[in-house]
Amino acid sequence: FRHMAKTDRVTIVSCSHRGLPKTSVAAGGNLKIVRFPYPNPKAYLRRALRAMRGRRFDVIQVDNRPTYLPAVRKTFPKTPVVLFLHSLTFLNRLSRRRANAVLRHADGVACVASFVADTYKKRFPKHARKFRRVLLGVDTRKFAPRSVKFKRRLRKKWGVGGTFNLLFVGR
Repeated sequence: FRHMAKTDRVTIVSCSHRGLPKTSVAAGGNLKIVRFPYPNPKAYLRRALRAMRGRRFDVIQVDNRPTYLPAVRKTFPKTPVVLFLHSLTFLNRLSRRRANAVLRHADGVACVASFVADTYKKRFPKHARKFRRVLLGVDTRKFAPRSVKFKRRLRKKWGVGGTFNLLFVGR
């Protein structure tokens, strides 16, 4: 979002946390993070939408919460709404009938992996055109391979020299 905020205004709505302010502003004022308490999903959504009501957005992205779509659509009837799914978890929790009902409110569904998009295209053929794979990237200026010398020292430190090692980070 920081990259996007170089040219556009971005508002992120999130859950509050006692270690974070209610509102943060960054990227020269173009990136605003607004946090709301999360006593339960309905109360959080109601409070967040009430605070955002009346504002104009070019697009709204809802991450991993398909059941929020009807309320978001009702509050912003003319704004494109995209559901961003990071896994099969949240949409799979819904019955097929309920999932089809909430997907009616999405203009598009971005999925972080092909298998997520492909699974849902088959499961919800009426909405298949909405599902798209959007691969997440990495800033290679910040995350670049270390030198061979550094890697040797690390292998020696951890006693894994001469072995094949694979690191996986994810859920």
